[in-house]
Amino acid sequence: MLNSTPLIQITESKLETKVLSVMFTDMKGFTNRTSGQSRQEIEDLLSVHDKIMRPIFTKYGGRIIKTIGDAFLVVFESPTDAVLCGIKIQTTVEHHNSRSNKADQFIVRVAINSGEVHIKDNDVFGEPVNIAARVEGVADGGEVALTESVFLAMNKNEIKTMSMGIHELKGIPYPIKIYRALIHPGDENKYKKIDEENLKKSTEKSPAKNNIFSKKTLPPTHSQKEHPPVMSQKRAPPMKYKEKPLVYTVVHTHRFSSISNFLFIIILGGIAYSLYLWVESVQPGTLYNFYIYAENYLMFVINSILTNLFPN
Repeated sequence: MLNSTPLIQITESKLETKVLSVMFTDMKGFTNRTSGQSRQEIEDLLSVHDKIMRPIFTKYGGRIIKTIGDAFLVVFESPTDAVLCGIKIQTTVEHHNSRSNKADQFIVRVAINSGEVHIKDNDVFGEPVNIAARVEGVADGGEVALTESVFLAMNKNEIKTMSMGIHELKGIPYPIKIYRALIHPGDENKYKKIDEENLKKSTEKSPAKNNIFSKKTLPPTHSQKEHPPVMSQKRAPPMKYKEKPLVYTVVHTHRFSSISNFLFIIILGGIAYSLYLWVESVQPGTLYNFYIYAENYLMFVINSILTNLFPN
């Protein structure tokens, strides 16, 4: 049930934070229009505009924070009520234009964003307000544009929408996905054709700058540019290895010249012969066993060297 009495209570002098849906509205082409009208004509147009807009805000529980000329800043407790309010504004303005003379006709843009805002002295500010103001520049006349935060929080059974893609907004450090509320049956097909024509025109003017991967407008799906692959900066752990015998390590980890290998064999032979004599002097009768051991060990060393020199 919609309540005609606004539920939002904004206290003065004390800074508070609250999650609200923020709406910006303005008249398309108002600045250019006023340059060719008298002051009375401008005042009459704004009077008609206010008489249409204010009752709709109240009906859907909106609280008017401020108005500057043709623009309104309104906050809502419910994101669903905020979008329904925007749709009602567009249908009411359409009805008004259909039965009014050209001087009293106007077109309205509506932008809505949700988030935690700061409240003080009957005013609201913060990043959600800034985003809503930027989204208003994306919306065209007769449209209700809403951010992804509104889309995720609202009741989707009551409102039909379609994606307008992911946009980079001035002053906002991250891309924002924007949706368009579908007001009439068949709006989806109509807007698809409009978007395709606009994309075609922009690519014809500057194909290199205005493609679907441009900085201003990204495709609806998350692209590789939005989430580029990140290479890990961690070093790989050291490889584990088994300890090898000293001789194997020396022979297989160093490339020796032929002379060095020859000298290495002579040194090992001398060591083996010294050990042979020592064992003979300490414990006679074991020469034969030692000889077999030394011979096997020496053959192992020679094979290792030959393998190193002639790997094939």
